Amino acid sequence: MGRSAVRLLPRSARLLTDLGERIRLARLRRGITSEQMSERVGVSLVTYRKIESGDASVAMGHYLAALQVLQLQSDLALVAREDASGRLLQDSKLLAPAKRRRISRTLPRAAAEAPAAVPATVPDEPVSGEGAVSNRDFLHLLERD
Repeated sequence: MGRSAVRLLPRSARLLTDLGERIRLARLRRGITSEQMSERVGVSLVTYRKIESGDASVAMGHYLAALQVLQLQSDLALVAREDASGRLLQDSKLLAPAKRRRISRTLPRAAAEAPAAVPATVPDEPVSGEGAVSNRDFLHLLERD
């Protein structure tokens, strides 16, 4: 029985193809043949060629082994290191209930029902990183709950 085909979105497939190309270029820069790489990675030559072509059916461990042979395995530590979207979701879940409790305990009922104003001290610049959400936008997301 063969492996089932891995379906990737076009953008993800392109990322894998680019990774394979970068592995190939790193191998060529070091003067290592495909045969030598396949031996060092511990896969057949056919599988190693699939790695260089960015084939999604090759196990992630084999890609990591190829990076290790090229002494580039530490680059994998950068994958998903910053998760701005996940952090925003997590923070909104953590902060929203506390904000509601604080308002209902400390303010009279009429004041709690009035829309909260965004503090003037919150900067309108992105926090950091690609896809970062500004502090002002984050507070607006919290107010909608």
